[in-house]
Amino acid sequence: MEFGTLVHTLCLEPHKFFGEVAIYPGAKKSSGTDRDFMEFRQARPGMHVIDEPTHALAKLAVERLNNQPVMGRKFGDFVAEGEPEAGIYYTDPTVGVACRTRVDLLHPEAIFDVKTTAYAHTPAWTRHALSLHYDMQAYMYSLAECLFAGRSTSLPFVFMTVENAEPLSTAARRSGFSLLEEGERKYQHAIAAFKACMDTDTWPCVGGEEVIEITPWQVSNLDRSWISLTAGQGR
Repeated sequence: MEFGTLVHTLCLEPHKFFGEVAIYPGAKKSSGTDRDFMEFRQARPGMHVIDEPTHALAKLAVERLNNQPVMGRKFGDFVAEGEPEAGIYYTDPTVGVACRTRVDLLHPEAIFDVKTTAYAHTPAWTRHALSLHYDMQAYMYSLAECLFAGRSTSLPFVFMTVENAEPLSTAARRSGFSLLEEGERKYQHAIAAFKACMDTDTWPCVGGEEVIEITPWQVSNLDRSWISLTAGQGR
């Protein structure tokens, strides 16, 4: 998450970077307690403190993001033309709840969201994205922009992704119809539940006393090849 914040700031709001981030000269020791690094951090309360290798990696990630082709141009062109951290307020048209979104980058041609990730390949990234409800985010932000702009058709919603470690692979992943449809289903469920809780001032929580069972597909397929090593030894 810290690396994602670094990349996000360097990419979209570089003028804020050195007001929020302090760079420790040299590399933080990977083992044991680095007293010099700890003292450097303690002397700068309220700031993100990183070492020089992390700063260099974040700069390289941003460079590769900016050079990633998307919609026929480099992403850096959209960054130069768009509005970063665009806040959009709206009232949900179904249940009347006041909502707010904060778009990473709002451009006349698309909505962009910058993500760092441990998953370079699309199938793994998509599974992770669904577990974190990126689909609902894409739908909600698209809905907000449509209501704000008075349009009936949403702009493309594109996730600009970069790995959080070498080789820092990048991708432009546009939300397709099925992803947005699933995001809408989640959003409508969540907003209706929130409205019901507000109206009744009842906020149920997950928990309680229960017995946990597992389904057949969760049973481990254990490797038993070791049995042949003990054959004939009376075990």
